[in-house]
Amino acid sequence: MNMVSRIIKIGTLLLVVLSFSSCIWFYGIFSEDIDYDTHQMKFSLKNLTGEQIVIKSNFSLNCSNCYSFETKLHSMTIDPDSTVIIYTNNGSSFDRFGKTGNNYDTVFIYSNDNVLLKTWAEQDKDKDGVQFFNESNWTKKSWEDDPYVYTEYTFELTPKDIQK
Repeated sequence: MNMVSRIIKIGTLLLVVLSFSSCIWFYGIFSEDIDYDTHQMKFSLKNLTGEQIVIKSNFSLNCSNCYSFETKLHSMTIDPDSTVIIYTNNGSSFDRFGKTGNNYDTVFIYSNDNVLLKTWAEQDKDKDGVQFFNESNWTKKSWEDDPYVYTEYTFELTPKDIQK
């Protein structure tokens, strides 16, 4: 067997092995978030609007069977005066919130009778006013349980946020 043939076979084998490797392994090598394995994050929405709302997004929400193939959105109903976990992730960076692989994550807030009340887009996170994807609009709480660090972000949705 000549040297070129060996290099091709070894290269092919490496590609196959790498293609079947875990996404976590891949993420760990190329991510700036070095705390991926020991940090866990929860993102909660506290509904202070006084009415039942529906949150819809183009990223996975923390619920089962909430994806609509028709709208291509995930949705979750949130009762008034309740707090629900809408998203969980590993890592320690707020920038990991919602990531679909693009920078156009979007959240839609609907009334219970399907009237669109508010739209927040990730690309607008630095605009004036309350922005869902801007970390400064979230309350952050962190605690440790060695070797893990837990962080919970809470967004308080108020009547003012959904006024037209």
